[in-house]
Amino acid sequence: MPFSPITLGQQIKSAEVEGFVLTETKHAPSLVIPSHAHEHASLSFVLNGSFIETLNRQARQCAPFNLVIKPAGEIHSDRYGQLGAQCLIIEIKPGRMERLRSVSRLLNSPSLLQSDSLSLLAMRVYSEFQAMDAASVLTIEGLILEMLAEASRSYSMRKQGTTRPRWLLRAVELMNEEFAREGLTLSRVAAEVGVHPAHLARTFRRAYRSTVGDYVRRLRVEYAAREIARSDRSLAEIASAAGFYDQSHMTTAFRLHMRTTPAAFRAAFKTSNPATKKLRPSKT
Repeated sequence: MPFSPITLGQQIKSAEVEGFVLTETKHAPSLVIPSHAHEHASLSFVLNGSFIETLNRQARQCAPFNLVIKPAGEIHSDRYGQLGAQCLIIEIKPGRMERLRSVSRLLNSPSLLQSDSLSLLAMRVYSEFQAMDAASVLTIEGLILEMLAEASRSYSMRKQGTTRPRWLLRAVELMNEEFAREGLTLSRVAAEVGVHPAHLARTFRRAYRSTVGDYVRRLRVEYAAREIARSDRSLAEIASAAGFYDQSHMTTAFRLHMRTTPAAFRAAFKTSNPATKKLRPSKT
């Protein structure tokens, strides 16, 4: 089977960054693409819409903010939803693949990842891709490498069957559910899961390479980024819903994690796709 172009839909924008080729694509509603394969390994981040991808007779639903990994030459077919789909595809050229041997196992098998941390990194890549200023090339390369490292780490942990205490998983679940609520503290989370706060802090840092406070702050930024990208709610409203004191507090945290302001981030998404809010309306 001859290789197909990186996209069989509409190519909106493309740029090459140090052996990575970034392409923004758009596919029409209800489009069906029969079995085909691409020459290079790729990471596909779903910006809007959805599609069903079938590999080896197994179908997987690809939704907004999912990251799809495909090895070079992987035969697959696609069926797009009623709203079509918009994606950012990152191809990895052969020369760059040679320098990525540490994550070769990850790139040798197809994966569908739904990690908040990966989504946040991918959204930062997309924001820089839209800006493409003097610093964007260096920033994009670093972010893609960070994405690959994070995905590879998750892949290795699954393969090794790494386990964590049930109380720690419950603590993470609690933070994921209540990150926006006022009064969420280390002591309260520790009390809920029945351990000492210091023990929770130490164990959490070893397992997740982050403090509890930084983890909760990142959850708030991730929520804000998704809402900014997919809705037309005001920034003040999003800041409040995310658990920040006010819009200024959100802007400070957002700039720290995303290396841009909420307003600039929204502009990048809206410029590329003015119908974003119609594709993925905000829940109220």
